[in-house]
Amino acid sequence: MLRLFSLFSFVFLFVIFSTSPVFPYGAIAVDTQGNPFKWTSFPITYNLESGPFKGAALCQSLGKSLADASSSGGGCDLAPGIRESIVSHQQGVDEVAAIFDTWKNIGETTLDFVKGPDLPDGGDVNSCNYQDFITLSKSQTSNSFNPIIFDSDGEITNSLFGSGASNTILGFAGPILEDGVGHIVKMMAVFNTHCVEPADESCPSGTSFTEDDVRAVMLHELGHALGLEHAQVNRDLIKVIRSGQTRLTPQLAEAIPTMYPILIDTAMRTPHTDDIQSMRHLYGTKNSPHEGTCSLEGDIQCVACQVNLRERSEDQNNFVVTSGPETLALPCVEVVAEHTDPSQSLAVMSGAEVSNTPSNFSPATGSASYDGPPDCLNGPDPGGCGHFKMDGLVAGETYSIKIRQVASSLRAGSSISPCYYPLTGFQEDFGMTVTCQAQTTHPLGTISTSP
Repeated sequence: MLRLFSLFSFVFLFVIFSTSPVFPYGAIAVDTQGNPFKWTSFPITYNLESGPFKGAALCQSLGKSLADASSSGGGCDLAPGIRESIVSHQQGVDEVAAIFDTWKNIGETTLDFVKGPDLPDGGDVNSCNYQDFITLSKSQTSNSFNPIIFDSDGEITNSLFGSGASNTILGFAGPILEDGVGHIVKMMAVFNTHCVEPADESCPSGTSFTEDDVRAVMLHELGHALGLEHAQVNRDLIKVIRSGQTRLTPQLAEAIPTMYPILIDTAMRTPHTDDIQSMRHLYGTKNSPHEGTCSLEGDIQCVACQVNLRERSEDQNNFVVTSGPETLALPCVEVVAEHTDPSQSLAVMSGAEVSNTPSNFSPATGSASYDGPPDCLNGPDPGGCGHFKMDGLVAGETYSIKIRQVASSLRAGSSISPCYYPLTGFQEDFGMTVTCQAQTTHPLGTISTSP
C-alpha cells in the first residue's frame, strides 16, 4: 500500500502548518520496525514540466488539448504585462539538476539522479491542470512520474494554500511511502517563483525573493523528498539572529542547517554538517563509526515525572513534563553535540527510530496522527523510546553534550519528531564533554532529567 507523506511548505520567516505529522529526527518517517523510509533504487528519475521557471500565465479555455496548446503555454496565455519577467524553462532545468548534484556531491552515499522524460499532456503544469500531476491522495499514485513543477505565476500555490499564499510560500514537496517496508517509492515538488526578483506587481510592497532564496528552498524541499526530516541544531543561535541581538555574519550563516523549518539566510543553499550526516544516515556507504569519525549512544529518562498533553488549540498543543511518581523514558528530546564552531555541531532526537504500529496512533492531534513511539509517554521504556545514537563526529574534536527541548514554535507541519507536538517542561543541559576517538562508539549511558 502506498502512503503519501504530507507536503511540506517552506516559507520566508514563517511557516504554514500542515496537518500531518513528522516522525523521527534525521529521517522523515520510520516503518513499523523503526527503519527509516528511504529510496532503495538508483538513480532516482525525476520529471520536469516544460513551462517557464518564472512568468505569469492566465488560464483560458482555448478549446484544444494541452498537447495541441503547448506552443501557447499548455493551455494558458502568458500575461502580456509581465513578459519581460519570464525566466526560461532551461534555467529551471539547470537549477533542479544543480540542487540534486548538491545532495549527490556530499559524498559517501548511494545517491544518484537522472532527468527523465518531461511530464505528458504538454508538460506545462499550471493552475489549469496541476491536479493531473500533484499527488494528494493514494488513488493518484498509479503513474510512474516524480513530478517537479514550476509554479511560475503562483496560482498553484494559491489554489492549494489560499489566496495570497504565493506571496510567502516558495515551495513544498513530499515523498510517497510504501507502508511496511521502509521504502520511498515516489516524490513530488512544487517551486513558486511568483515573487522572485523582479517580483510581479501583484506581490505586496517589499515582498520579493532572490534566486538564492529559491535555491535554498529547493535544496530543503528536495531534502524532504529524499527522506530528510526538519532539524533545529543551533536553534539558540538562530533565535538570537532572528531577534536582531546578533548580527548575521557569513560565518554564523554557515551554522544554519538547510533543513531548519524556516528560511533564515541564503547560506542554507549549502548543506550544514548536520544535514550531511542526516543524509549519510539514510544513504551512507560506510558503516559508522568509520575512519575519521566516532559515534555517541545513550538513553534519556525523566525521574519523578509524569507527562500530560496540554490542549490549547490544534497548532498550539504540547506535551508537558510535570512532577509525578514515575521514571519515564523520554522521546522527543534533542541531544546536541555542540562544537565551538557551530557549523560543525550535530544533533539527533531520542526515540527517533523506534518500532511502531498503527494501533499506537492517537487522536490527540485531531486526526490519525502520531504523538510518539508506543507507550513512550506512559511508563517505563518498552524498547528504545528514550534511545539515541549519533554518528559522524570528527575524530580528535571535542564536543559539549547537551539536551534541549524542541522549540515550542516548531510544531505540526514544522515539527521535529518523533512528536507531532513538542515535549516541554524538563530541565535542559547535561554538562558532559566528549573528545571523539576514531572508530569508537562512546557510551553516554542513561542521561537523567527532571521537571
